[in-house]
Amino acid sequence: MAARVGSKHTNMFNREKITATVSYYDGVDAYGQDLKDISSTKEIKGAFGLISQGLTGDYRYIDATHYFLTTDNTVTDKCILTIDGHDYKVKYVSPHRRLNEVFLS
Repeated sequence: MAARVGSKHTNMFNREKITATVSYYDGVDAYGQDLKDISSTKEIKGAFGLISQGLTGDYRYIDATHYFLTTDNTVTDKCILTIDGHDYKVKYVSPHRRLNEVFLS
């Protein structure tokens, strides 16, 4: 019997949405830290979680520690998500039908 893939995640997404602030970065400062462009921020909704196992399948998101599921298509790897006062750099965005899986570090 085939399992319904994605239904558990879709239900969690509809029930437990949080707000994240998206800002873009342009360049680095003298210490090598990403500079946030505060003038181009916006808020998006999504589900946020911790990755419990290390991802080893692809170099693009091998050091990702968190994920964020969202329907927003404007999030790219040039973004920084601020969730509960913590900044997370977007490592990779993987589109899956109507949800985008965003890997963060």
